[in-house]
Amino acid sequence: IVLPRLEKFISNLVVKFNSKIWLTLSILTVGFALWLSGTANLFSDDPRLFFKASDKLLQSEQAVAALANDYEPGRYLIVQANNEADIYTHSQQFISVLEQDSNFDANSLTSLVKWIPSAKQQQENYQLQETLYQKGGIAATVIEQIGGDTELSDKLESEYQSALNVVLQPNAVAQLLSDSTPPLWITKDSLITSFMLIHKGSDTQAIANAADQVIGVEFVNTLQRTSDALQQQRYSASQLLLVAYLLVALLLTLRYRSLKNTSMLLVPLCASALVVIVCFLLGQTLNLFHVMGLFLVLGFGMDYTIFTREINDMRSITLQAILLSAITSLLSFGLLSISSIPVAQSFGITLLIGNCFNLLGVFVYSHCINNNHS
Repeated sequence: IVLPRLEKFISNLVVKFNSKIWLTLSILTVGFALWLSGTANLFSDDPRLFFKASDKLLQSEQAVAALANDYEPGRYLIVQANNEADIYTHSQQFISVLEQDSNFDANSLTSLVKWIPSAKQQQENYQLQETLYQKGGIAATVIEQIGGDTELSDKLESEYQSALNVVLQPNAVAQLLSDSTPPLWITKDSLITSFMLIHKGSDTQAIANAADQVIGVEFVNTLQRTSDALQQQRYSASQLLLVAYLLVALLLTLRYRSLKNTSMLLVPLCASALVVIVCFLLGQTLNLFHVMGLFLVLGFGMDYTIFTREINDMRSITLQAILLSAITSLLSFGLLSISSIPVAQSFGITLLIGNCFNLLGVFVYSHCINNNHS
């Protein structure tokens, strides 16, 4: 009893407008959605949208991070070269660029390059101490003046001589500190990578701009990289969705031997456009999983439209069957829209809105083809 009445009610609403008005409204809807996609800030690829933690957990994490972590999370610098000397050269060039900013604090960066002088600098420092520890040097003179043992001055000279060509390597220090500090120096094959950690409160934008000016230095923002990857995936999914529409259009043309019947695509196309418009009106940004949900909107819309096209001689029964099918889909997929899982919620909202308009579009399509046949 309910389905026939509901089918009749929707059909009576649809017949209030003729086919030309519905076609015009469809074109305007798709055009408006495309305009919104190109001009409005509709999309967000922030990976944090896909994780919804409780307020207590967030507060605890922030409190722990404030006490235990002195560095910017997910932001750091990498300096790469094929030899140690170039690592020091690139690092010094980078720091020189930053020092041009009067607000820059040299202590805002932590790296082994700042802690350990280069091999060349160590050798120069060694030579500077020659007058101190050589035989008859300053150390021996001081020891003699205070009445010290001459064996002590001989021992100092011997240890100084044995330190010739001994250089403290950053890689060795990194291995010693591996259990207590983040990895600051990595050597793999012929490539050396030195990491610079950024202290909290630093001007990361200034650091990123300085890194762009120096060869071999790269500013890494893991959050931004993840966002860029999600954006690229969203672009790829959108392109595949367009390909899907084109392939369906080709299939319809082959089946019905007429380009005119590709107008069946207007049902899922308008439904997808209305997903974009409704989300915009609700102030909800779209992400990769909204786009993925549009594939199902296309599938459901084409199923309903094909049934309407093929079984048009039993219009009322066909529409009632489609109505029942759409309601079951809305009750299953649509309930995901109230899920606490952001990914599932994105799917659910897309299918809830899209399938509602798919259903309305099928009634409009049935009305239009009946008018054409009559």
